[in-house]
Amino acid sequence: MRDNIFRFFASLLFLTGTTSAQEMGSHWGIGAFLDYNRSMFQLKDWYESGRGEVGAVFTYTVNPRLSVEVEYHRSKFNNGTLEARAFTWSVDGNEYVSPHAVSQMQINSFLVNAIIRGGGSGILQRGRYAPYLTVGTGFYDYKTDVQGLIFPGQKSEPLDQTLQIEPFSDTRTALGANMGLGVEAFAFDNISVDLRVRYNVLLGELRPMEAWGLSGQTFPLQFWNLRGGLRFYFEK
Repeated sequence: MRDNIFRFFASLLFLTGTTSAQEMGSHWGIGAFLDYNRSMFQLKDWYESGRGEVGAVFTYTVNPRLSVEVEYHRSKFNNGTLEARAFTWSVDGNEYVSPHAVSQMQINSFLVNAIIRGGGSGILQRGRYAPYLTVGTGFYDYKTDVQGLIFPGQKSEPLDQTLQIEPFSDTRTALGANMGLGVEAFAFDNISVDLRVRYNVLLGELRPMEAWGLSGQTFPLQFWNLRGGLRFYFEK
């Protein structure tokens, strides 16, 4: 898999690298961003949305049409649906919600992305902007924490709401990919504002919680995010 990733980005460099020497010297840059996450499909049954989180990128600009960036990104999804979901107790047939339930998920991603700009776009020039397509791949390390759930397997009445399932944390690392659209606007020759919307897919799944109506059919995990950030460029 790592060889395929390397060949993918090597191909991008080959296809766009012929103009780099004539049009613009190579630059590198650093940046930071904030974003908003929203879950999709099966993941939406578990977590609706994530709070604003932070990330950082290192960028290498090959030429006006192509940049390659290395990204670290942290996302957090709070207030999972388990906190408000009821289970049906088989003894009396009534539904019960766990009043002290807490469910959250944190994702740390380490990605390599290609930024592919359209023809005629302007970069590293004050007052210019550059729309782009971005595609990338890498590893998403995700952790789910659940606690405070009433144990639904009790057999005698009344239901003891202080008897809870042992808190658990699941940590997994999954290969993933992303693609999106963005625009980079240059406030100064070497400082830009970067806006991007992106779709992410992870080859991972969550532990099923059948008593609460959450099956194990969560593969793959999918979410999209909207982000804004600043980049600072330096000549190589």
